[in-house]
This record gives sequence, structure tokens and C-alpha cells, in this order.
Amino acid sequence: MEIPHLSQWRRCPVITAVGLCAIGTSLWWWSGGDVEPLLMDYHAWSGQVWRLMTSTLPHVGILHLLFNLYWLWVFGTRVEIVYGSGRTLLILMLFAAGSSAAQYALAGPGVGLSGVGYGLFGFLWILGRFDRRFYGLVDHATVQLFVVWFFLCIALTVADVWSVGNVAHGMGAVLGVLLGYAVSAPLRNFRLASRGALAVLLLASFAAGAWGLRYVDFSNGIAREAQMHGYKGDQAIMAEDYPRAVKEYRQALELDEKESRYWYNLGIAYAELGSYPEARAAFHRAIELDPDDEQYRKAAEYWTDRER
Repeated sequence: MEIPHLSQWRRCPVITAVGLCAIGTSLWWWSGGDVEPLLMDYHAWSGQVWRLMTSTLPHVGILHLLFNLYWLWVFGTRVEIVYGSGRTLLILMLFAAGSSAAQYALAGPGVGLSGVGYGLFGFLWILGRFDRRFYGLVDHATVQLFVVWFFLCIALTVADVWSVGNVAHGMGAVLGVLLGYAVSAPLRNFRLASRGALAVLLLASFAAGAWGLRYVDFSNGIAREAQMHGYKGDQAIMAEDYPRAVKEYRQALELDEKESRYWYNLGIAYAELGSYPEARAAFHRAIELDPDDEQYRKAAEYWTDRER
């Protein structure tokens, strides 16, 4: 497979910009920077739709980043050279949003460009059959690599060795294949059918992301997301960043309002900020949920006395 030379960046501003954003976001995250506003969570369905796309930028490690950047460059530059920057941006957004929504709905939130990479792989694999401009780009060895890697990631996830966004991989590949048929299949009826299937799959992913995880929760994803915010709240309290702690615990409670520990810690954060009525209400809620916990009662009494 021919690897595009780095000098192609001038002809591929979208792919170059996405790659640089992924590098910058990942480095910022690794250095302790806050990337929470970019990550996929329930806020994506209440106005913060950018999370569907921006959650693909952070990566959990250098190998994760390099692998995804390599395939973004190999596949993405060819797409942008042929289709132009505007269409390439829309294609990337489609793969990012579709794979992120499906991953969130079925397995909880994920990060990284892997879903986009598999989308580009599926897209170019089909284009290579019908469009001479893409002949040979996805050869047999590349197909084997992506298929083997897909099933290996599933096995490693099941074995609890890695936590991989396998749903994002699969959804990206399916979206890419459907888009490839939608734009290049020789038969008009097959193109139309592929477009219809693509639209239905996208709508199903968005609907499942918006409602499915809350009411079905196939893999306990809501609980994991609540735990993530609870953990961030714990860190904020240890750092004496009480406004941040209040924010994180409130987000955790939006997802799991019956977790007494979140109410108790929220009460501590409010009390440290001098918001005693809110603290007292949080402590009492914790006691209602776990009336046998003596620590909750002592905290409520202590901060009630402080208020007086």
C-alpha cells in the first residue's frame, strides 16, 4: 500500500487539521488538562451535540494515537484529494457521530478516532470495487489486518486486558460500507437502498444513544458514567476545588440519584462553600437512602451546628 507523502498536507487541510487537533487534545489530556467538555456523555442529547464528534479527538495512549493517525492519513488524504475538503469533513462527521452514538448506546462512552478509521476503511474498500480512482488502495492484506484487529480487540476486551470501543469499530465499518455503496454502486436501485439503510442506521444510533442506554443499559454504561463523575468529584474534593466537586457530583446524581455516597460528598462540597441549606438537604437525602450509616448522620449534625 502506498503511503501518501507528508507534503500532501497542503492538499488535505481537513485531514491535517483533524490529526493536529487529535495530537493537541491528547497531549493536553495526558498532561492533566480538562477535556470533559469534549467527551461523550448524556449532555450530547441536551444541546451539546459537538461531543458526538469531539470525543474522537482524545486518545488513551501514544500507540492508540499513532495507530489512528496513521490510518487517518493513509485513507483520509485519498478521500480529500478526490472528494474535496467540504465533502471530506461531512464524511468524517458522519463516521464520528454515528460510531460515537452507537458506542455510547451499547457499551458506554469511548474516545479516539478508531470508529472514523474503520469508517474510512469500509468506505474505501467498497469504492475500490467500483471507482478506478480508489483501485488497490485497500488491498487484501489491509482487509485481513482490519478484520483480525477487530476480533482481537473484542477478545482482549472480553478477557479484561484492554477496554476497546468495539461497537465504534463495528458501526464505523458498517457506515463506511453503506456509504461506499451509496455513492458508487453501479445499480441505481442499490445506491438508493444503501442510502436508505444508511439513514435508518444513523437515526437508530442517535435514538439508541439518546434513550436506549437510559432505559435498556445493555452494559451498565450509565452506572459507569456516573462513577466517572463521582471519581472526578472525589479528586476535586481532595484538591479543595469545591465548585468543581459540586458540578461533578450533581452530574453523577443526574445519572444515578439513588447513590447515597454522591449525596453525602455533595453535602460536604456545599458545606465547604458555605452553602449550608444545600449541604443539609444533600446530607438528609443521603440519610434517606442509607439510614444505617452513622457517618451521614454525624456529618448532618456537625454542619447543621456550624450553620447555627
